[in-house]
Amino acid sequence: MSFRFPAAFLISMALSGAAAGQAFASSLPAGYQPTVSARVGTLGIGPEVSIRIPNSHWGFRGNINFFTYNDSSIYHHRFTNDNPATGYDLDAQFGGSFRFFNGGLTTDFYPLGSGLRVSLGVYGVGNRVTARATPTGDARIGRRIYDVQDAGSVSLKAIPNQVAPYIGFGYAGRIVSNIVFSVDAGILAEGDPKVSMTTEGPAASLPSFTDSVERERRRIQHDVNIPVYPVLELGLGYRF
Repeated sequence: MSFRFPAAFLISMALSGAAAGQAFASSLPAGYQPTVSARVGTLGIGPEVSIRIPNSHWGFRGNINFFTYNDSSIYHHRFTNDNPATGYDLDAQFGGSFRFFNGGLTTDFYPLGSGLRVSLGVYGVGNRVTARATPTGDARIGRRIYDVQDAGSVSLKAIPNQVAPYIGFGYAGRIVSNIVFSVDAGILAEGDPKVSMTTEGPAASLPSFTDSVERERRRIQHDVNIPVYPVLELGLGYRF
């Protein structure tokens, strides 16, 4: 199990973001105070730039989020068929990664003129789950016994829709001097993810095995049939 944060990229992005924020702030009319923040939450980790229109109830934000989580044992499944000629017995352990990469643009409405906001937006979504299963031991395929290296593998991929609307609410306000804290909660309507499974190796030549893989794919598709993704994000930034 491992988490991957591109530390050097984050540091350079923070430094360049601060410089860009200062330059952006100086180019705006008087009264505009953009905020550059770092955010972490269910969408991943990444930067956000926000601006609130002076003397109005409106503001706009843009953000990018990324995160990779690797796990050698995402889930386990045993493929079995008792037919001595065309059956199989393959105990498989799925390992792979969860990759978050998404970016959004939102319009914020501040109904009370304070830091409380209601947000509508749209996200480009590059999130995906990929996994590959190999036998945990020798596998029976038809009348033959294969060792772990020769039995083959099953690959899985789950991908949501690439464009998703967002609705949520949150709060952003100064905590000290120009330091701003924010919290946002909402839902991202990614739609049902598309799940695919492919097979390699000797087992792929058995129709009964490919049928079993397809049944497992449909089961997973049913289990992840969740059209919305919960969003909870915390941010800490600097208002110029």
